[in-house]
Amino acid sequence: IKDELVIKSVFGALAQLSNNTRNTDKLVEIGVPERVLATMKIFRKSTIIQILGLRVFRYLARGNGKYHSRFLKLGIAKKTISLMKLHRNDFSLQREACGTILCLTPFSNTNRLSFISLKAPEMISMALQAKDDDEKLTIQGLGALSNLSFIEAHMR
Repeated sequence: IKDELVIKSVFGALAQLSNNTRNTDKLVEIGVPERVLATMKIFRKSTIIQILGLRVFRYLARGNGKYHSRFLKLGIAKKTISLMKLHRNDFSLQREACGTILCLTPFSNTNRLSFISLKAPEMISMALQAKDDDEKLTIQGLGALSNLSFIEAHMR
């Protein structure tokens, strides 16, 4: 438990740093995404660590999409969808997962197709139907679905 509290604090601090796009390059350069994902695997039973880890990726992914393909190569798409499946009734996690998908999919058909192949639209739809009175989940979920639905004509 003590280790989990430390990681929770570290991830909280990383989320705050990641929330400022001026920090993104430095955080990626020093290996934060790789370390966050590795730590999420170690603490896979801790929902709060998973939520905060997704938040770090969501914040790092905002902006111009510079690191999106790198994050997907690390396995964040698969991790996000597996967490959605595992924690179907945890709407804090569902919100964060939808936000992560939203931030990783606005610029790239490849990223969109990665999430689509993992059944992201179905997982998002299930979350939205299960908790239709959650405004933040609705905003994140509908935004993610909107991004996923935009496949450029040459990809159809």
